[in-house]
Amino acid sequence: MTLETHVTEMWDPSEVKDYAPDGTYIHGLFIEGARFDSSGSLCDGKLKELMPRAPVIYVKSVPVQPQWEASPVGYLRHDPTIYECPVYTTSFRGPTYVFMATLKTEEDASKWVMRGVSLLLSADE
Repeated sequence: MTLETHVTEMWDPSEVKDYAPDGTYIHGLFIEGARFDSSGSLCDGKLKELMPRAPVIYVKSVPVQPQWEASPVGYLRHDPTIYECPVYTTSFRGPTYVFMATLKTEEDASKWVMRGVSLLLSADE
């Protein structure tokens, strides 16, 4: 089993009206190096917007597929429409790693790798 994430179109946690069917909703994360558009897909960040809030994210456990590659940070899907995004507790990388989120992208995932895009559980304020 591994985790799979789906970014929702809900920006305010009060918009969640029911429990997730087979997972959980999380909120309060920040994204570094990009932002989310209104459909929940990754897009270029805005100037001077260093760590915008992420919308509500649906996280669920899924069975590992045979074509996925096991790695020390999780199962790599090698799907160009999915950016396998690291999630850290703070902007300090390395020992603060939590899990790998699967984020939908309309551009090639390598763009977000080169920008060092990550999700953070807390902003450095």
